Amino acid sequence: MKTKRPEGTLHQDYSFKALDDFNFHNYLLPILKDQEHRQALIAEHKARPIYRGTRAGQAPDMDSPELSRLLDKLRVAEVAGKHCIIEVVPWKQYNIGILPGSRGLKIQITEESFETREEAEHSIFLKRLQNLLDIYHVNELP
Repeated sequence: MKTKRPEGTLHQDYSFKALDDFNFHNYLLPILKDQEHRQALIAEHKARPIYRGTRAGQAPDMDSPELSRLLDKLRVAEVAGKHCIIEVVPWKQYNIGILPGSRGLKIQITEESFETREEAEHSIFLKRLQNLLDIYHVNELP
């Protein structure tokens, strides 16, 4: 017998969603609405879509605070329809997948193919960013 999940603000994670929305509207949305700032964030991500290893005594390169906030926002998006990387041929071919939103269901693999993980990561970043911009009715990416 299945038990019914409790409903209410606590179970719907209302406080997290409210705080996340507040932070987005106050700290990220103004930056994303400004095309110059938005392009700077996109360029920063394209230059280093994944972290590189460091040498002893060397500090790691870090993302700007704005890009860090944006990446955090993109990571907490709903799972259903979220883009992901599928490594088709190890170290040689990466395709974009679309998550179904429930365990056990198949991931839809698109025809988009990349030779490096960095290219695939940046492509997903752009797709997730465009989805976010669509939700908040911000101009499209160029």
